[in-house]
Amino acid sequence: MDRKHIYYLDYLRIFAALSVVWMHTASSGLQGEPTLGWQAMNLVTSLAFTAVPLFFMISGYLLLSDPRTAEVSTLKTRLPRLIVPLACWTVVAALWNCYYQRDWSAAFLLRQLADALYQPIFTPYWFLYTLIAVYLISPLLRGALAGTGKGGARLVAVLAALVSLRAMLRPFLPDEWQGYLNLNFLVKLSAWGGYLLLFLLGRVLGDLEKKPDNRLLIGAALVCYAVIVVGTWRGTVSRGSYFGLFQDQSAGFEVVLAACLFLLAKQNLDRPCRFVERSGLVPLLFPVYLIHAPALRVLTALVYSPQRFLAVAGVTAALFVLCLLAAKTIVSVPFLCYPLTGLPYRKTGRRCGWFSSGA
Repeated sequence: MDRKHIYYLDYLRIFAALSVVWMHTASSGLQGEPTLGWQAMNLVTSLAFTAVPLFFMISGYLLLSDPRTAEVSTLKTRLPRLIVPLACWTVVAALWNCYYQRDWSAAFLLRQLADALYQPIFTPYWFLYTLIAVYLISPLLRGALAGTGKGGARLVAVLAALVSLRAMLRPFLPDEWQGYLNLNFLVKLSAWGGYLLLFLLGRVLGDLEKKPDNRLLIGAALVCYAVIVVGTWRGTVSRGSYFGLFQDQSAGFEVVLAACLFLLAKQNLDRPCRFVERSGLVPLLFPVYLIHAPALRVLTALVYSPQRFLAVAGVTAALFVLCLLAAKTIVSVPFLCYPLTGLPYRKTGRRCGWFSSGA
């Protein structure tokens, strides 16, 4: 039996998907001088960097709260939903590079595909590489958390706090003191870039029975946000180049901010929205993520690379809408739906495609 729909996760997904498109669109403009427009970009980007922690938390909660995750056999259906579209879009990325480099030799194409076994051709796809690895051990993680009960949940929270505290202190310490943060156990706790802990933390936050006071969560979120914004600005000014240490999306202030947003959404937004339900938007967000990487690469390489705040905002909005339309088109075609999105046509295409009753 399917679980009850969790509405607040839909809203977090929409926010995170928009944030990912913003981050990648704004990356070039943030390398410039810290003008007033740069400040505006920094304000939005500092919030947008919660997208990756939120995605890992959402995935962690959904997978680790599902009893079926304990069965290794579920990997036979779950892993291909990531691996198949990743492989298809990797081929697209390699073909794009062949076109852009004006090299259509088989050797160049095969070399790219071989290199893709170790690192993504399109940088944004690193998320899928990490998620695939986490999926592989998800049955073990599910069993471990189920076996340790509330004590295991508290331990995950403490470990995540230690890793984030290390990241929080790093920007404030002089170079000669940085070594004190590289304690062996802290470094090892940051395995997989800290994203494994975020995956586990999602389960802990999703299952949290006690509701923290909204005012406390909002206050903590605002403090973290202010530190990220001001720290990024001051670091950029003092170093003369973009300083992104405060915007670490695997630990530190961004993770605390993301955790506050997760809990605020859970406590205040767990109710349906007619527009979101009728639009079929949420199932299309993963295809949007897959499509936006090549679309942005083509846009910036051949047409336009936005540098100013209003340009970045406009391109982000246009790119998101265009990718959404492209995703809707892809899931409408049975033989394209699964290979390019990892989503089954019967469930997704008929509900979210152009020919669905809700289209």
